[in-house]
Amino acid sequence: NYFLSVLASPVSKSNAAKAGSRFSSGDMESAADDHTLAAFALAVICDNCRPGQIACLSCGLLPLCLNFLSDAHPLLRCWLVFCLGKLWEDFEEAKAVGVREGAHEKLCSLLSDPITEVRAAAVFSIGTLIAGSESRTTIELNLGLTLPAVMSDASPLV
Repeated sequence: NYFLSVLASPVSKSNAAKAGSRFSSGDMESAADDHTLAAFALAVICDNCRPGQIACLSCGLLPLCLNFLSDAHPLLRCWLVFCLGKLWEDFEEAKAVGVREGAHEKLCSLLSDPITEVRAAAVFSIGTLIAGSESRTTIELNLGLTLPAVMSDASPLV
């Protein structure tokens, strides 16, 4: 719950303004670092650990991550996307929630992110979402239209 509460607090100027916060620039950078570390810790909690995945899903990690995917801080975006991939890796219930929340559409938009690591994390997360998924035909159709754009990416990470 601690890491989720850190992740749920405002981080950037736009998010801080929405929340009515008066962060200084240094405070916002510090908050972004805190959010990034929280996303990393939550990804580790979900990594090959079904109890961790269940706990994170039941506490609302998935919609929380999806809400911050457009944040200005690239390292935070990267770890949020990676965290999503670890949350639903080999976990059908989380995949179903992700599909209902439109996670695959939001992740597809990150395939054109200017930061290579974010694009690579998006490919990983999409891959874990469709792997063995019961509802993957709908997702595969959307991805079939989106992934060709990534095929020409010059980065070996993607």
